[in-house]
Amino acid sequence: PSPFGQQVYVRSLIAFLNAAFEKAMINESQIHVLPNMIDPFSYATGDYVKVDRAKVVSGWHLDPQWKPTDGAGTRKQYVNIPALITESPGAKLEFEFTGTAIGLCVASGPDAGKIQYSLDGKPLQTADLFTQWSRSLHLPWYIILDDELKRKKHKLTIIILSEKNEKSKGTACRI
Repeated sequence: PSPFGQQVYVRSLIAFLNAAFEKAMINESQIHVLPNMIDPFSYATGDYVKVDRAKVVSGWHLDPQWKPTDGAGTRKQYVNIPALITESPGAKLEFEFTGTAIGLCVASGPDAGKIQYSLDGKPLQTADLFTQWSRSLHLPWYIILDDELKRKKHKLTIIILSEKNEKSKGTACRI
């Protein structure tokens, strides 16, 4: 969300926590054990991974301080940071990880394209990176590719498509 939207969330969380702890009896010497997770696919152990861990097969480059040059707006906390970038259809990237879920945080701007991806060699699936807000803004957009994987080592393959959203100006992907 925008900074205003973030403040709405923050105020709600602060009010909730203040109300919850106001009535709680906290005994510092007592050990509090958390219950078992209800959802085995919970994101509780999720993490951001540095983009330089991905293996470039072809057509991608790492920009250590990415920022848009097309005049479209941005969110200041998502620029001047490392980004894996391509605008080339056919560009290929691989990433190995261990866990039960995988997703991407992309900068979805006016030239956002479409990707094909495969997990562990399964049939290719397609994801459109262009959003309803992409025409004028490079916004951070999170895409969950799968979130019910077996807890083991996996391999993600991403390929940039030449096909694009009809409203997009290009085939870019910025992770």
